Amino acid sequence: ILAHGVYSWVPADVQDKILEICRKNLSANGVAYVSYNTFPGWHARGAIREMLCYHTDRLTDPSERISEARKLLHFLVQSARQGVDGYSMLLRQELAVLAQTPDSYLLHEHLEECNEPVYFHQFAERAAAKGLQYLAEAHVGAMMAARFGAEAEQTLRRISPDLLHIEQYMDFMRNRMFRQTLLCHETIALDHVLRRDAVKRFYIAAAVKPKPGGAEAGESEQFVGGAGATLVTHDPLLKAAMGMLSKLWPLPVSFDDLLAAARTQLGDQSPDDAAADSLAARLLHCHASGLVEFSLGEPAFRTDVAEFPVASPYARLRARDGGNVVNLRLETVPMGKPSRQILEHLDGTHDLSSLNRLLADWLATESPASSDREERAHRFVSLALHGFARSALLV
Repeated sequence: ILAHGVYSWVPADVQDKILEICRKNLSANGVAYVSYNTFPGWHARGAIREMLCYHTDRLTDPSERISEARKLLHFLVQSARQGVDGYSMLLRQELAVLAQTPDSYLLHEHLEECNEPVYFHQFAERAAAKGLQYLAEAHVGAMMAARFGAEAEQTLRRISPDLLHIEQYMDFMRNRMFRQTLLCHETIALDHVLRRDAVKRFYIAAAVKPKPGGAEAGESEQFVGGAGATLVTHDPLLKAAMGMLSKLWPLPVSFDDLLAAARTQLGDQSPDDAAADSLAARLLHCHASGLVEFSLGEPAFRTDVAEFPVASPYARLRARDGGNVVNLRLETVPMGKPSRQILEHLDGTHDLSSLNRLLADWLATESPASSDREERAHRFVSLALHGFARSALLV
């Protein structure tokens, strides 16, 4: 059950009902995902929200409220721009955040009638009252106390009688504002130990790039992920595996196939079990660091371009209707009008030449004076198709 962007933004009785629905409708081993705003991070942000709500309370039109809220925040920042105190820095930081967010986010987070953050321990207590228990966070790396350093991890484990206390103390340490929590039935006996053997059942993917220049045999090599996470390793098997994942992205590969390919590349003759255990343990660490993705199912998309390309039906629908195009990794893919024209026709009945003609005809209506539309169409279609393949839009 998924409840994203709902819990904090509805009244208390509706929040209570959300958890009740989860308990009543989850299967025996079902998992509920609930996202919500949290303290202590929202204490400071909540003050900004109250100012914006006060300023826009007399207005009813959403567009006008958004416009006025942005003007007020900008005015407050300008008035405090020379300050080096915490309050001035908070205002500047909030404007920087909101300047990069769409109006819908500002309206939902700062101008919504309801926005009631909670401490994590309060949410866990509410869930327990409904017969649910805390399973994990959607991003398991956020649960790693080791990220704070060995000394901090030791202290956390000393002062915390259980996982719930550790999670709450980590929220205090990072000033956490938002959680994506997984819940399950209270009757399930949970085991939170991360085991390398589980990795061997997964498909693996990683949006990493090796540092330019590469590394010689025996030297450490650096891989950088999309979110800034970095891996530095001298382990030959892990270097080979990460190099392959970099080339395959966004396509996931089974653990067995990844291991076999990496060993073949290295000419590795070590026992299978030893190599598998070593790679699984290192990939588990990479997953906790946010560098590697795990999934249980085979990929639903392809990364090559067929003679008669086919895009996912949902992506074609969104391209035709003008909405945000969502790929088969559940990501929004930014797209202009020419790309949408191509994408909506990828139903398996058009080859490259047919798509070239379709786009050339569309360009003729968009810019009738253009004399090189055939050449432009040919060039653009080829680039677009390979872009769709890299964006997990083709099936």
